[in-house]
Amino acid sequence: MTSQRDDALTTFMQNLGLRGFNISATNRPWVNNLIIGGGRYVLDVEEISDERGVVLALFSKVPTHQLYDNARQLLLACYYNKFLPMVVQVGLRGDDTLVLMVRVEQVSPQTLSRAFDLMFQLYTEIEA
Repeated sequence: MTSQRDDALTTFMQNLGLRGFNISATNRPWVNNLIIGGGRYVLDVEEISDERGVVLALFSKVPTHQLYDNARQLLLACYYNKFLPMVVQVGLRGDDTLVLMVRVEQVSPQTLSRAFDLMFQLYTEIEA
C-alpha cells in the first residue's frame, strides 16, 4: 500500500472525527467495526490486494420485521438505471444487518468521502 493511500485514508478518518487516527503495518486491514452515527452504523474499510483500491462497507442493523422492505428499497435505489456516481452493492449479514459496499479504486480523501456520503444518504433515505 502506498503512502499516498495511507495519507488519503488518514485524512478521511480524521474528517470523520478521529483526530488521532493513523495507519501502520500492524493495524491492517485498516479499519474494522468503527461505530458511527450514534451507534446506528458500523464502518469497515478494507484494503484490496494488488493495489486495486479499498472497499468501504457501511452496516446498519434493521429490525427483522423491516428487513425485507428496507433491503428492497436499497436494491431499487442502487439499481443500474439510477445512475449513481459510484457502483453500490447491497447485501445482508446475518438476520438483521443491511450492508452497502463501494469499491474505491482511485483512493483520495474526496473519493472516500463521496463513497461514504452516498452510502449514508441511501440509508437515510430509506429510514425517512
